[in-house]
Amino acid sequence: MLLDSRACDCGAVAIAGPQIDSDEIIDAAIDYFHITTRPESRGCDALFLQDIERSGIEIREGVLTQDPEAPAPWATIRHLWFRRQKAGDYAA
Repeated sequence: MLLDSRACDCGAVAIAGPQIDSDEIIDAAIDYFHITTRPESRGCDALFLQDIERSGIEIREGVLTQDPEAPAPWATIRHLWFRRQKAGDYAA
């Protein structure tokens, strides 16, 4: 499975891949930002996303797009944006 990525001047990184394989997008973000995950998160995307957020990374859902060359259900592409929060961005 091939992932796609984009970067923004604000420091955000978008990682995209087939929606059916969202765990690969999340794994790529964990690797990119060098996130330490909890043992209980293993195998659970929702818990991995919590680990990412707890490490100070904002997550934003992008739009779903379609890959006209991919067979269903691989054609729906999910885009997740990740951005490391600045020190002043953290809630007190």
